[in-house]
Amino acid sequence: MPTISVIVPVYKVEPYLRRCVDSILSQTYTDFELILVDDGSADGCSEICDAYLLQDERVRVIHQPNAGLSAARNNGIDYAFACSDSGWVTFIDSDDWIHIRYLETLYTTGISYSSDLIICDHIVTDDTTNHVVQNRGMYIESRSNACIRIFKNDCGKIYMPAWGKLINKELYRCLRFPVGRLNEDLFITPQLIHSAKRILKVDYDGYFYYLSSSSITRGKYTKKKLDEVDGAEDALNYLSNEGEMEASLEAKKWLLRVIIKHQEKCKIELNDSKTVKKLQKKYNRIFEKSKKEFPIEQNYEYWMGRYHPTKIYSGLVLHSFLVISYLKNYGIIETVRKIHNRLLFTKEKTTKNTIR
Repeated sequence: MPTISVIVPVYKVEPYLRRCVDSILSQTYTDFELILVDDGSADGCSEICDAYLLQDERVRVIHQPNAGLSAARNNGIDYAFACSDSGWVTFIDSDDWIHIRYLETLYTTGISYSSDLIICDHIVTDDTTNHVVQNRGMYIESRSNACIRIFKNDCGKIYMPAWGKLINKELYRCLRFPVGRLNEDLFITPQLIHSAKRILKVDYDGYFYYLSSSSITRGKYTKKKLDEVDGAEDALNYLSNEGEMEASLEAKKWLLRVIIKHQEKCKIELNDSKTVKKLQKKYNRIFEKSKKEFPIEQNYEYWMGRYHPTKIYSGLVLHSFLVISYLKNYGIIETVRKIHNRLLFTKEKTTKNTIR
């Protein structure tokens, strides 16, 4: 029986599906099963899946009525537990593809370091560029630090998604994706990472993320996208309950930024003042409970979120508020010095960016 269960949810990706499947079947590491979960595709995906089933004995195909990405992934997980003695699972989106040594690299390094969760880098591509895949090394990541990185702008795109990881199957014993939700990874990634005993981060660009205009998270804004707010709040509550204080603070900042973003979307694109007010109440409730964690000087944008939810990045308002807070806390002379230093820092940063 296979060592790894590769789970690929399939829905309306006929132009890309063969590229994805072929990249998996051509792996240098061959001890795996490929579980294609057809989520009721109305195009030719069902027939393509069945054709691969006949071509390669490692392929399994599940056909289900359309129920969404989470349901398809869950069906693949359920199959891996019920019908396979594999020890590992990995998820690949059906319009993406992987490097030829993807499974080999993640599995062998993970085993070498006795890890149960291996995370790698990815390359965002429009499929028009030649890519040089590099393996720059690896390091053990603490659970606490990995939880923090979920909500960091420079790391979140690596740590948050379900794909780009090799996961010990037992971590999914009691964990499933939320059916019918967008931003489904946000609901379970903190739990997944916090449950891992040993996390290995591999600096290897082995996953190719296809950037297309038809991506699920793109397109016209609808209230369904408010799932991101619920997911962020769910993550915050989980990490707080688990005592991950630094990670929960980062999750709180993430949640407040997410609320601001959706307030702006609801106001500008939907003209939905009722939802804007509802989100503002949520923002104020969360902020008021924890404003001691947000010193004004370093976090004045979060303070301003209480009053200017759709103008949070307005330079005039923010800097006026900053000057007032400086005057209140430090007096005139110290305020002048701090503003002078801030302006020097901004100028230096701008100069460096220009040189680059």
